[in-house]
Amino acid sequence: MTKKSKRDMAYELDIDVSTLYNWRKYKPNLY
Repeated sequence: MTKKSKRDMAYELDIDVSTLYNWRKYKPNLY
C-alpha cells in the first residue's frame, strides 16, 4: 500500500479539504 496524503485521498474520494478536516474529527480510523 502506498502512502497517500490527505489531498490524494480527497481527490480519490471526490471530497474537499474541509470535509477531510471534519472527517478527521468523526472518523479518525481513516487516518
